[in-house]
Amino acid sequence: MALNYSITELKELAERLVAITNLPYDEMTHSFFKRRLALLYENCSIRKTQQFITMLEDEHFVDIVNEQFSIAATELFRDPGYWRKLRGLINDAEIELSVGCKVLIPGILSGEELYSFLILIEECGLSGQLQIKTSHNSMESIKRIQNGFMVSQKVETNNYNYKRFEGSSKLENYFVKESNQVCFKKDLLKSVEMEYGFFPAEQKEPKASIVIFRNKMLYYNKAYHDNLMEHIDKNTKAGGIVCFGIKERLPNHFLKRFECIDEKESIYRKYKFLTD
Repeated sequence: MALNYSITELKELAERLVAITNLPYDEMTHSFFKRRLALLYENCSIRKTQQFITMLEDEHFVDIVNEQFSIAATELFRDPGYWRKLRGLINDAEIELSVGCKVLIPGILSGEELYSFLILIEECGLSGQLQIKTSHNSMESIKRIQNGFMVSQKVETNNYNYKRFEGSSKLENYFVKESNQVCFKKDLLKSVEMEYGFFPAEQKEPKASIVIFRNKMLYYNKAYHDNLMEHIDKNTKAGGIVCFGIKERLPNHFLKRFECIDEKESIYRKYKFLTD
């Protein structure tokens, strides 16, 4: 469905969504916001602006809006080279991890990225030992992920990615069948805390040893990238690593605080000498 809204009209709708959800709709790129809005209108049979505004009075519909604006990562171990690199950093003690260390995965979007990380740490012998904090803009999506359900069932793709990841088990061993549906084993989610919002609530301590923020900045204005990085910086411990998507790079002025340790996979380490 094509939208003929002007930039001003789109901005007004974004600001209305911010007021309702307290999420950064107004920081999304114009093209991304317009595309997702068109998809939402099509999926929900919306024809007029006033119809959309009226529907926003329903909390359930607002949750649908938040979910529709989230780009789901619908494959397990997407970009296997990245997951191999992350496993290598953990196994080679390049990341200082101990019982209770914090891992931050803001905006998990769909369960696949979280499940991939949980499989990785299970195979590294760290399952249940790390404090994993995640967030999602949709309460219904949080419930779905907590129950181990995935958005898609790309069995062949998932198995292919896991093979390229060079996992030590069989992917099927991490799933069970419930109510005629295959879902991720819930016991592997026992150390995961999920909350509503774009970022988990900021905590001074403990700061995260690992932050996974892949393919999120692509959908936001470059001016907002500094805000995102400031938040990530505040929540990352000295010596901790931050993982971005392969098409994302750290804003240049943050290179004083982070060193690139893998340019191809876009992985950075916060300098160990920093004390703030």
